[in-house]
Amino acid sequence: MIHPTTHKVLLGFALVHLILAASLPLALFEAHYALYGVHWQLSYVDHPPLMGWLQGLVQLVSHADMAQRLIPIGITLGTQYLLVLLALRLFPDQPGIDRTTAWVVQLIPISHIGFMAAPDLPLMLFSLLTFWCCLNILEQQRWRDWLLMGLCIGLAGLSKYTAVTLVVSLALVLWHQHRHLRWLAQPKLWLAAVVGGLCVLPVLWWNYQHDWISFTFQMEYQGGDGWSLPHMAQALANQLIAYSPLVLLAFLPVQQPGHQHARARLWCWAAPLLLLFAYQAGAGRSSEHWTYSAWLLLAPLMALQLRTLWHKLWLRRAVYTWGILLSLVFALLIAAPWLSFKDFKHPLGKISGWPPASERANQLLNEWRQELADTEPQPTLAVQNWHHAEPLAWYGRPVVVRDMKHETSQYSQWFGHFAPGDRGLLVRPSKRTEAPEIQSEAAECTWVDSLPVYLNKGIARVYHFYRCQW
Repeated sequence: MIHPTTHKVLLGFALVHLILAASLPLALFEAHYALYGVHWQLSYVDHPPLMGWLQGLVQLVSHADMAQRLIPIGITLGTQYLLVLLALRLFPDQPGIDRTTAWVVQLIPISHIGFMAAPDLPLMLFSLLTFWCCLNILEQQRWRDWLLMGLCIGLAGLSKYTAVTLVVSLALVLWHQHRHLRWLAQPKLWLAAVVGGLCVLPVLWWNYQHDWISFTFQMEYQGGDGWSLPHMAQALANQLIAYSPLVLLAFLPVQQPGHQHARARLWCWAAPLLLLFAYQAGAGRSSEHWTYSAWLLLAPLMALQLRTLWHKLWLRRAVYTWGILLSLVFALLIAAPWLSFKDFKHPLGKISGWPPASERANQLLNEWRQELADTEPQPTLAVQNWHHAEPLAWYGRPVVVRDMKHETSQYSQWFGHFAPGDRGLLVRPSKRTEAPEIQSEAAECTWVDSLPVYLNKGIARVYHFYRCQW
């Protein structure tokens, strides 16, 4: 049974996430996934569709920025409850393991961006649910557990492509349990595979219709300039910051046989995703959040080691210090919109000002269209980086936003590329008040306006606008 203190910890931090969600503007990637809900499809160029489908359901009620964060907060809270239940199941002889696990999760910094929509959130939830079903199968071999496991793997596959590592994780856990491959002959396994395959059928069908664009995009996006040990070392060091040095506790051995068995199952499940990350990091392409579901699953193991070693004075001091630093970061984030910083030094500068910039861009675009009257082609909005199209397309919807680069992205699939003769109003965010000259071989751009965005009397960002002709 979950201890009352555990409820207080999980619900208390869910409240903190609600406060953060109400205080901070949407990040660029949040606007991207919100647009998934606007442009409903069977799948998308860069990710499977589940996060977008969920956001689309919210948008049936509201398009407010805060509304786009409600489902992420709910998923994060549900995942953390499932995690403490896993801790109680794996280590039943450890009273209070649920409380310690709940606190360990809160000491992981990246857990506190769980109010922001991202495919990692449903992936994390369905990864843990798949592991739970796997434990049921190891104990009882019921048909319903196999079918539920297939469903959970399929829904994970609808969340993010790295869900493919769950298949490897499952194979490792079953191999560790049985030490043979006869389980491959079980009809239950193959029926579960059919259920999972049916879940991801929309992704496959959409990609078939679009020349397998998602797989081409992923290979191009994840490709690097060769594998490098320093790149991997840097990425692993970043993991210690994003997930806290507590992750090192998961590597320590345990003494009791029952704990050893649980530790082996957890590592069998988490290792494939961590190894994939290490390989991609060495190739120069990695993001800290890619390993979220793996480290989160190992949180009960970290909690076990923390309880075992809590008598160590250095460990207690380290945990308390880390907790204080994290609390200060929370306080800064909550207070940031009301704090004053020097020009272009505000920590929220990158995500500030997009709503007024979108409004001004639409005004300038409409003025240009009126000047052109019925002359074709009519101008659209333009960006030099498709990530800048995310908030512009969200706040300016249903405006067309095209990337000046001829690269594959979700926006090229929605809005196409610029061609000779086209016109575009370029929106360029900058940390300088002077409008920079636009260097482009394909287009000639002339500056027309600038919009400084202030946060408490300091300039956070300046948006420059250009008329470009291809």
